[in-house]
Amino acid sequence: MRAIQSVEMGHSMAAKRDLLAAVVLGLFAPWASAQHFNAGRPLVAPALTPMQASEPSKLPAPQLSALVALPTVPDTPTPQALPPQAYSPPIDMLTTPATGLPMQGQYPPGTVYSPYSRNANLPMGGNGPVNYETYIRTGPSILAGNNTWTDTAKSGWYSGAGFRTLLFNSASDAAWVIDLGVSYTRNDGRGVNSPLDIQSNQLKGSSVDDTSFTALGIRGLSRTTFNFALGRDWFLNGPGSVGQEPFGNWRAGADIGGRYGTASVDFEPVNEPGGYRRLQDVVHGVFIGSHLNWERSFGNFNFFAGVRGEWGYTWTNLLPTNAADIIDVNLLMSLGFRF
Repeated sequence: MRAIQSVEMGHSMAAKRDLLAAVVLGLFAPWASAQHFNAGRPLVAPALTPMQASEPSKLPAPQLSALVALPTVPDTPTPQALPPQAYSPPIDMLTTPATGLPMQGQYPPGTVYSPYSRNANLPMGGNGPVNYETYIRTGPSILAGNNTWTDTAKSGWYSGAGFRTLLFNSASDAAWVIDLGVSYTRNDGRGVNSPLDIQSNQLKGSSVDDTSFTALGIRGLSRTTFNFALGRDWFLNGPGSVGQEPFGNWRAGADIGGRYGTASVDFEPVNEPGGYRRLQDVVHGVFIGSHLNWERSFGNFNFFAGVRGEWGYTWTNLLPTNAADIIDVNLLMSLGFRF
């Protein structure tokens, strides 16, 4: 009897275990099936309620992470190998082995080497460089010739300044020159010891309005003129352009030009001690000159110093009834710089 009850109890417990297992499988089977079905699909954020959408910070962690989009990495193209190319240095890097200066004849038409840029050439001239220089000149002015001035005035002093443009050839060892400048020359007179007879009505400051002549001694002669000239310069130790010139260089040149300006003469009457008379006139003239300079390069500019000689002829009407044209020789010292 007891055996029969034990068998029945065993069957009852086994049936309970089978029923419990069936219930558990029934609960977990849909979830396992869904996980297996979505394993190969991208994660899609679950639908949110209006309240969840308005406050995303309060979403559960799985839903919040599902809203974060992963960045898309584009495909990187395989780099293509470029064909090899020959290196061509800039024009201003082409230099001569001996001096390290830019090679001549290597510039494109209409361009030259620029001292202001190491990587470019600036259009400065069709045949060669164009340089500019400013200068000052000073020195004695010696009256010459057989005329009234050599008897009544002394040698004086010349001071001038100007601006020159140099148009170089392709080799940069010679240049045509345009010179514009101004000058002032003063010659002291010999006074009443060498008097002149001047018509009274020609004089400023005279109280006598007649055509009589007055004996006057010259106190001084002053000339202020605008000067213009054309010339040619030659550089004796190689290229002379800024940026190409060697450490030291010699330059010789010559020019011819003209003058236009004003001149005045101060007189002292012989019979009126302490008196003063004056004559003024417009003057014009011509001159020829030559110079020799030594130059020194300082990178973007060249300094020069030298000597110059000029012969000039000036037409005037400063001394009525007297030979009034002026012939002079100027022996000058020059200083300046080119850029």
